[in-house]
Amino acid sequence: MCIDKDVNPMELEKLIKKITMEVLNQLKAEEKATILQQKKILVWTESWEMKEQLSAKLKLPIEQLQDRIQFRGLEEIESYDAIILPEVSVGEMVHIALGIQQGETETLVSKALLLGKKVCMLRDGLDYRESEVTANPAYYKMLQGYETQLSHFGISLVDWEELELSGETGQPYVSREQSRAYCVSGRLITESLLEELFLKGYQEIGVAKNAVITPLAADYIKQKQLKITRGLGESEKGSSL
Repeated sequence: MCIDKDVNPMELEKLIKKITMEVLNQLKAEEKATILQQKKILVWTESWEMKEQLSAKLKLPIEQLQDRIQFRGLEEIESYDAIILPEVSVGEMVHIALGIQQGETETLVSKALLLGKKVCMLRDGLDYRESEVTANPAYYKMLQGYETQLSHFGISLVDWEELELSGETGQPYVSREQSRAYCVSGRLITESLLEELFLKGYQEIGVAKNAVITPLAADYIKQKQLKITRGLGESEKGSSL
């Protein structure tokens, strides 16, 4: 490459920096593509339509997604990089949370967790959530507790729009969940409010300067390691559930 002797040194430096950044970006893109091409994911469904939707969402060839029909047995779990469960029944969720291997789904998840495999569940696929309006409040809260237990096991509970593949590992993960914050406009911060926000994926919560945090809420903050930021001004608009 020939460089004009009359080129301004500062302009030359900018040009070199731009070329270097373009080369680095290209190398990163090629590396990410290579990683994703090597991934093999088990989608725990018999629905071809769901499989196609996940293929498009994760930007992976459908051949790299194997479904429940193609699954040959627990001995195959080692070969998968991750497992995605689009739908989980109430019974399956409770059994998994309690460590009970009663059905095929529960046994699969248990084996995957023991092997340290990444397990993802779609929040919309937890069928108990469909009964939020009609369910007995105490019973529904109990089921929410089982859902929380799943997250304690390292199972990723994700919304559809948040499901992506990490460029570094090629595993499904929540792209924005860990950094999402929520501002509460109310003055009373209760355990039930924090639990509802936590289950929706919020780990950083902004509250008013004079907000009152109940003792049970304070314990919940410590248990879940939530980040509470005080200082939501009176003139600022807070969010509410």
